[in-house]
Amino acid sequence: MNTSDECIRELVSSLHDETSTEADRRILDQVLAVMDRTREARSATRWQNLRDQLMRIVRTQSFRFASASVLILALALSLVLLNSSTTRAYAVEQTLNAIVRVKTVHMAGEFHRQGKFECWMRFEDNADEPAYLWLVLPRIPDMQRICTPELSYKINPRTKALFQCRRDERKQDWIIRFSSFFKDAVEMAEKGGGVTIGREVDSVTGRELIVVHLKSQSGEQKVLVDSATKLPVKFVTVWDEAQAAPRKRPLAIRSLDWIRYNEPVPEGLFDAPVDATVVSEEPDTLATPDNGLDATGMSREDACRALVQRMGKAMIEGNVAQLRHFAPFFWVVPDETFAQARAAAEKAGRFPVELTVLDKAYREGDHWFIRCGMRHQNGSRDESTAMIKFYRFGDRNRCIVIGSKEKGIYD
Repeated sequence: MNTSDECIRELVSSLHDETSTEADRRILDQVLAVMDRTREARSATRWQNLRDQLMRIVRTQSFRFASASVLILALALSLVLLNSSTTRAYAVEQTLNAIVRVKTVHMAGEFHRQGKFECWMRFEDNADEPAYLWLVLPRIPDMQRICTPELSYKINPRTKALFQCRRDERKQDWIIRFSSFFKDAVEMAEKGGGVTIGREVDSVTGRELIVVHLKSQSGEQKVLVDSATKLPVKFVTVWDEAQAAPRKRPLAIRSLDWIRYNEPVPEGLFDAPVDATVVSEEPDTLATPDNGLDATGMSREDACRALVQRMGKAMIEGNVAQLRHFAPFFWVVPDETFAQARAAAEKAGRFPVELTVLDKAYREGDHWFIRCGMRHQNGSRDESTAMIKFYRFGDRNRCIVIGSKEKGIYD
């Protein structure tokens, strides 16, 4: 049987033939050089030198631009050699022989404060950033976010309304950076043992998983790595709420139910429909023939009054479904957040008990406005001016609340 460093040389050499970028070749040359320099050394010295030199490779500038297979190769080696308690089950040759080239990732999990999600990613040259991304929250199936090198947009697959976004999800913090995960693990271990490695058996599938615990000042991550592929398959994040809240990040992953690698991407998933209609405002993608108030045959003024009255009734009754019907932006708020907000309002005596329409509706451009007052349990009152927009679907007119005069369009 070949020795560990012979297995390393064999696999690295085979990967070298398949790589396509200059960065890949430099990384592979460096790893091969490490093998050459440590091959004749005594066992303990060989592994210590290998560990130290791989850590230096991790920090090179070209490392950030190497392809996924090469990154996983060098980083898996680093991970394996982090902990002196690592057993022969983590032998280097087993790790290396299981490496795959990651081209696509299909995953599902839960965002912190935003609920369940499903995501497809396709990688090209940068293992830390997908070239293409598709994201949907199952509770909002009519809102899909797609990011490509050319365009980032939200689209309603039913109405084909397309809104171009400034925010590019491919570059956000919640994206799992497959190369940096192991790099960060190395750095955290060096700074005081923030990483521990163990094993557990998946209760559903029965397969054995490597468990990597990562600890930081803001929380803890438990990452489950497939012992065969050495790729992450699940993870759970436990946030320190006091640390996490001030960040106000739009998205942060709480947990991943599953990650699948190299599945065929559904045809056309990242392509904008040729018959899409580009819209000017984000709430336009949430308008459908099913939501809002049916304003057919009503004057705009009467429709605005009826809409805010029904929305106010839904707020007083705590009817989340009706709130989302008349103001679809409420779909982005999970049920548990509504429940927490209601409990806090009731405790403070600020839960609404009466809505009054204060003025006649008026128009400014594409928007209509109507001023309302709300009385709360404790007798306090406040006012706001609802922003309303009308849509035409076939022979029907519908209107929804899209924001307020005071705070602008909700997003």
